[in-house]
Amino acid sequence: MYKSFRNMSVWQKAINLSEKVFRLTVSLPKSEDYGITSQIRQSANSVSANIAEGFGRNTNKDKRNFYIIARGSAFETQSHLLYGNKIKYFKSKVIGELISEYDSLIFELNKIMKSLKVWNPSFLTLALTLTLTSTYIKMFSVHQINRFFICDL
Repeated sequence: MYKSFRNMSVWQKAINLSEKVFRLTVSLPKSEDYGITSQIRQSANSVSANIAEGFGRNTNKDKRNFYIIARGSAFETQSHLLYGNKIKYFKSKVIGELISEYDSLIFELNKIMKSLKVWNPSFLTLALTLTLTSTYIKMFSVHQINRFFICDL
C-alpha cells in the first residue's frame, strides 16, 4: 500500500505527461492562449490532480469516482492532442507517442478501478430461484433463506 499519492506509478505517469503536454503547448500561437492551449493544459493537469484527490478519499466508492474522473480527463487530453494534430499545431509522431502513453495510463487506471470495485448486493431482499428435483423455490427474503436448509438432495 502506498503512503502517498506521489508513490503511485499512475500518478507519476500522469504528472510526467502533464509536463510533456505543457512543453508541447509552449510554442502554440498567442491567439490560442484561451483556446486549445488552456483546454489541453487543464485536462492534462486534471488527470494527476484527480488521482491525488482519489488517493486521499476514505471509501473505495469515493476513490473510484475520482479515478473515473481522471480517466475521463485522460481521454479529453487525447482528444485535444488529436485536434491539435489535425489542425497542424503538433507533429504526428509526437502525438502518437503521447496518445500511446495516455493509453497506458488509462489501462493502469482501469486496473486500479477494477481492484476497488466492491460487490455490494442489496440485502433487503434476495431473489432466488432454484430448481432441485421436484422442489421449486421462489422469492425468499434474506431472513427466510437464513432459516431454510435443503437436506433432501
